[in-house]
Amino acid sequence: MSNEAETIRSAGSRLARRTAVLGVLLGVIYGGCASTPDVEEVPTAETYYNRGLESLEPKRRLLFFKTVDYPIAISNFQEVIDNYPYSEFATLAELQIADVHFERRAYEEAASYYQDFVELHPRHEMVPYALFRNGLCSFEQMGTLDRDQGATREAVSHFRTLLERYPSFESRGEARLRLQEAEDLLAHVDIEVGKFYFDQGEYHAATERFRRALTQFPSHTGNLTTMSWLGVALLRSGSAVEGERLLSQVLASNPDRELRELIDSELYEITALPGYNSMLEQVPESEVLRERPSFTSRLLRASTAPFRVIGSGAGKAVRALFSIF
Repeated sequence: MSNEAETIRSAGSRLARRTAVLGVLLGVIYGGCASTPDVEEVPTAETYYNRGLESLEPKRRLLFFKTVDYPIAISNFQEVIDNYPYSEFATLAELQIADVHFERRAYEEAASYYQDFVELHPRHEMVPYALFRNGLCSFEQMGTLDRDQGATREAVSHFRTLLERYPSFESRGEARLRLQEAEDLLAHVDIEVGKFYFDQGEYHAATERFRRALTQFPSHTGNLTTMSWLGVALLRSGSAVEGERLLSQVLASNPDRELRELIDSELYEITALPGYNSMLEQVPESEVLRERPSFTSRLLRASTAPFRVIGSGAGKAVRALFSIF
């Protein structure tokens, strides 16, 4: 159980103790009154709430299996809300119902309760917890790169709101990790589309996708590689000044070997373009564009030319093989 969920139960326990003390005082005051006919006792908010908590305790059904009676728990919490809407127990019951739906992976229902809690009780101490859980509901519904990213965008929005409003929230570390994962997914959707356009020779469209990933999610995982793709796409589309600047910036950051080889490979391709000399005129002082390939690199280029012409990935495979020697 999370610390925040434990806080909810602690709040309920404190309220229960205050209610019990009040009951004792009332009993002392009215203890001397004449007896009245017995009537059926109506369960209090505290009673319903505690019944709900008891239903959430796992009960052993078979030797190795335990079950939780979620429907009964929800029913008792709902009784608190329906019969004692102004009780603090009712407020806590709203969160308990949301948590039950979350534990059952009914994320849409849980998100609805968390959202209602935030809107109905904007100053309650458990609002950060509700925001966090609401973000987790969206996070758990995120799809893969080829799916609709509506849930991913919602997760980013919820976690950003939480961290901006409550920077000292107890689970802020986990919230940041989830936010990073969600932002990475959205960024890499654009990156993959950008690579598709790049492979098709549609460099202007590719630059828009790479640029959007860097603008909206500047700290996404692999952002240096994205900057490299953007730089190369800009060079190929004729924007030599900006493209050279980006590649120089990446190379100055001491990238790992894989990224440096990617940049070198793409720059090598650019030296063979008809507009290469025009690029040099735009950035005459560039060290990046003026690096000439070695004899081995030129020989390797010649040997892989047929593969590049037919547009297959075999060219890179052959270059990788030759690079071993």
